Amino acid sequence: MDANNALLTEVYLNAKLGADALNTMLSKVGDQAFAQALQQQAAEYKQISDDAMTNLAQRGQAPSRKATVVQAENCAEIHLATLINKTPSHLSQMRMEDDMTGAIQVTRALHRYANAEQPVKDLADRLIQLQEGHIQALKSYL
Repeated sequence: MDANNALLTEVYLNAKLGADALNTMLSKVGDQAFAQALQQQAAEYKQISDDAMTNLAQRGQAPSRKATVVQAENCAEIHLATLINKTPSHLSQMRMEDDMTGAIQVTRALHRYANAEQPVKDLADRLIQLQEGHIQALKSYL
């Protein structure tokens, strides 16, 4: 797989998992303002995953099916982690940790695939900036 497809796949998987995790969490949220913040974040992740998927399709590639397996694992983890504590503070902490992990993964992929085309790297940078912004926004719910 060339650098462009590899980086796009990483961006797609990372953004898709972020959106899916947020959508799973939404069923656990009782606070309306917090739910709206999470819905907005899910929509932003979906936009980036859609952009990555479109870019992959234009290159004759399909998104990885790996997301389905990881999504099932993440869904189970979210359900277990929220059995006792569904407060906005706890959910924010979970999301902040996931966003930080995602930003680290995408940053490593950017370094690994440094020879990818600039528009592909720009999409990865957009995802990292989004994740960093989410972390800052979620601090108010801690």
